[in-house]
Order: sequence, then C-alpha cells, then structure tokens
Amino acid sequence: GSHRSTADAWQSISATLPHLNHGQTGIHMLLDYWLLHLFGASAFFLRLPSLIAAAFLLFSMVQIALRLRFNLGWTLLLLAAIFTQQFLMYFAGEARPYILLAAAVTGTLAFYLTPVEQRARCSRISGGIAIGMGVLFHPYFPMYWLSLAVYTWAIQAKSFTARSILPDFIRHCDAWLSIPAAIVCLVLAKYTWMSGSPDFHMDPFHYL
Repeated sequence: GSHRSTADAWQSISATLPHLNHGQTGIHMLLDYWLLHLFGASAFFLRLPSLIAAAFLLFSMVQIALRLRFNLGWTLLLLAAIFTQQFLMYFAGEARPYILLAAAVTGTLAFYLTPVEQRARCSRISGGIAIGMGVLFHPYFPMYWLSLAVYTWAIQAKSFTARSILPDFIRHCDAWLSIPAAIVCLVLAKYTWMSGSPDFHMDPFHYL
C-alpha cells in the first residue's frame, strides 16, 4: 500500500513471487494495493474480494442445484452443508485468495453443467466471471478447470465418435471464452508462479 504507483507495486510483487510469495499469481496482492489507495487502510475493503467471492460461491451452488433439479428443501440443505464447512468459510473473511479458488471452481462447475444449447447470456456471464476469477487469482485453477470440463462433457455426451470428440469438447468448453482465458493463464503463469519457487526440505506430511 505504500507504493506510489501500480508499476512500483507490481515490481515489488514480481520480485517476491519466486521466493517469499511463491505459488501466487500476484493479482490478489495488486488488487489489495488498489483497494488500499481507494479506501485507505481498511480491513473490510482488504477482505471485500473474499466476501464477494463467498457470495458468488453461494450463488453458484444455487445454480448447481437448479441444474440438478433439486427442490427447495434439497437446495437449502446444500447451502447449509456449505456453511458447516468451517475451514472453507473461514477464508471468506480473509484477505487471501483461497475462497476465490473455491468460488471459481464452483462457478465453473455450474457453467459446464448447463448444456451448450441452454446457455443464456446470464449463464455465460457468470461462467466467464468464474473462469476469469480462477485464472487471475490462483495457480491451481487450471487443474480444476480441465477436470471439470472433461467430467461435465463426459456426463452430458449422448454419443460421439473418434472424429467428433475434439469438436464436441471444444464446443462444450465455449471456445470464445476458454481460448482467451487459457492464453491469459499461460502468459500470467510464465511471469508469476512459474518463475520459480524455494526449495523445501520438509516432508509434506510433516504438518499433519
């Protein structure tokens, strides 16, 4: 927040990504810089992206319930189940990108569960928000993105041949949205979280 310009802030973010802030895209920190300059040193506004993401997560859960034709009772039970996930919902109040990843994955699932011919403008906008959020804010998102695309295409495909698999899959992914997002993801990765990371010599299960 003490930097004088966006360029200066990004320079510091870029310099710390290979070591101190490894495994980050840097966009969340840049967003925090802008929020500090717009609203001052406010804990609420630093957490505002996470709060908005949590609301989008719940919206996406309702969309999934509608796609699966849940009645009101099952929909409310689904939302209640999300609220019982204390470790997840804790991050709705943190100025870190974890809840944004969860919201992006849930929104992407809601989007891909909608058959291509039934995707209205609202569905495409929410799908674009979900995929854009994931690409910009978390390096783990591409793995979830591809997995959800393959899974939802497989359960919706009625019949296909060897020749039709690729065109059908591209159509299912909405090329107009997925190709630009994939390009942004690759470029951002090249200059941020793929630039390097510290060497850890601890057993990854040590914490557990």
